[in-house]
Amino acid sequence: MLNWHDGYYTDLAVYDTYTQEISPLLIDFNLTLAGYSTDKNNKIGAKKKFSYLELGFGRGTSLNAHAATSEGFFVGTDFNPKHALIAQEYGYKSKANMRIYDDSFLEIEKRLDELAHTYQIYRDSDSNNFSINTNATKFSHDNKHCKQDSNLKNTTICEELKFDYIVLHGVFSWVNKSNQEVLLRIIYKFLKVGGIVYNSYNCHPGWSPKTPARHIFSLYNQYTYGTPAEKITNCLDFFDDMLECEPMFAKLNPQNKKLIAELKQMALTQKEYIAHEYLNADWEVFYFSDMAKMMGNVKCDFLCTGKILEHFDDFHITEQGVVFLNGIPNHIMREQVKDYFTNKQFRMDLYARGATTIPIHQAREKILNTEFMLLRPIHEFDYKVNTARGEVNLMRERYDMIFEILMSENFHPKSMREIIESSQLHFTHALSAIVVLIQEEMVFIAQDLSEKILEQSRKYNTYLFEQQANIASSIYVIAPRIGRMIVVSETEQLFIQAYIEKFGYWITMHGNEIVECDSKTKSQENNIAVKNGNGVDSHIKKTQELESYLAQYVSTIFQSQGRKHVKDGKVIEGKEENEQEVIRLAHNFVTNKLVLYRALGIC
Repeated sequence: MLNWHDGYYTDLAVYDTYTQEISPLLIDFNLTLAGYSTDKNNKIGAKKKFSYLELGFGRGTSLNAHAATSEGFFVGTDFNPKHALIAQEYGYKSKANMRIYDDSFLEIEKRLDELAHTYQIYRDSDSNNFSINTNATKFSHDNKHCKQDSNLKNTTICEELKFDYIVLHGVFSWVNKSNQEVLLRIIYKFLKVGGIVYNSYNCHPGWSPKTPARHIFSLYNQYTYGTPAEKITNCLDFFDDMLECEPMFAKLNPQNKKLIAELKQMALTQKEYIAHEYLNADWEVFYFSDMAKMMGNVKCDFLCTGKILEHFDDFHITEQGVVFLNGIPNHIMREQVKDYFTNKQFRMDLYARGATTIPIHQAREKILNTEFMLLRPIHEFDYKVNTARGEVNLMRERYDMIFEILMSENFHPKSMREIIESSQLHFTHALSAIVVLIQEEMVFIAQDLSEKILEQSRKYNTYLFEQQANIASSIYVIAPRIGRMIVVSETEQLFIQAYIEKFGYWITMHGNEIVECDSKTKSQENNIAVKNGNGVDSHIKKTQELESYLAQYVSTIFQSQGRKHVKDGKVIEGKEENEQEVIRLAHNFVTNKLVLYRALGIC
């Protein structure tokens, strides 16, 4: 009998991470940059209904974020029940319109087939929403517009059961041929006309030099004994010892010395990544052109990259190389040859079942109307970006102008049009800078909010913060204003919880207005006080009181549980030193992050 995991590595749970490239907002932005229509809205981030299927969601961090920060309908499956349990534990707290399963890909295909052949789905004539009948073994949602119809047994799949987005992040290379075929069938049967597929996978030529090493690691995992963590350490030592014996392979492939050094360093903190990347029984590396052909067989055409900085070739390829590539008429061949210029080893592709191109001026107008926000304090940016050609130093003056604009008005969202008008930058220069900042996760697309989105996000974060108060939990917090997660340390999450507990009635009473109205009121009060000559002292006193309150709140939790702070990678042992550290962190939080987090809708 075949194991339930079908050869996929399950001894260690997948590492917790958020992937911005599968955000519907960023997918739409990538498509607009490439000149494709995504919807009829005049900007990216406007409210819209959509359906979204994620196949192989890992711990479900990204799936939960995107479901909670939208009014769409989400379905996700990961056949590892440990992953599904984690995703359900957090995801269902948000009450978002989503279903999470531990189905295999074959099982989710059958589940979708059964729904399509058993139930008639009716659209609500007054809205774009659709509903799915309640059934314990199937999708469940409001059944107001659902009707059982036995005559549907042999009909084609109704359009309402298909998806606008189907995403597979880091899945296709790590499953066997049989599962690859199932994934392609799901795309063929359940992607809407005009729907988008995101598919990321390991690729040549970048992986070619490392493939022999990976094969040895996988064999070591199969034929030796030990705990999962021990196997990872031991297989790296084994391969290193082999290289020290100077086999001909090592002489002809000296880059393996560098590889093993990098992996040993990574193993100190990211054993889970090494396990899932290198120890799987099934593992396949593709050429882009072969993947494009497979996707073409299920009626999906390649549109563009899902990695935003790759829209700008001059960051990655020499001027001579760009001219050479532009001379290749076929876009599939051009894209494949580009991988040789960048030595690509991991691709993020966007495909569509039918796509409409839009004129350059229309795409430009949509981008000009799109709003952006900072998601981190600017002191965390080093004015550098890594590209295929190496590290690039950026023009500090240009980026400082954009930072100043984005920080103004308490970090309120700014459209590209506002950024250009305020900075006097050329459209191309402003756009390339914003793209770099999105790539570096300093800036992201802002979206229109609703009470539903705010409520879903608040419920998710509340549960996360409650968990964090008992045991160190996820570092990813939902920021509803930008429809994604951001990294927030466990200590800062507790600061946020303390802040919400003290001032939470503002959020409950005013919903979205907490971000805009209260910050404006505070600003006006401070301006009046400053004019009267006593505002500065009053403001400083209130700030100090808040910092003291937050520090005491967190210290009480940490001391009662024996938890300690970590600074520069080292655990702080002494009680007094821990108290000093939490005071420092509270000051940094209030000074540099609180206003930003409020603007993002977190607190």
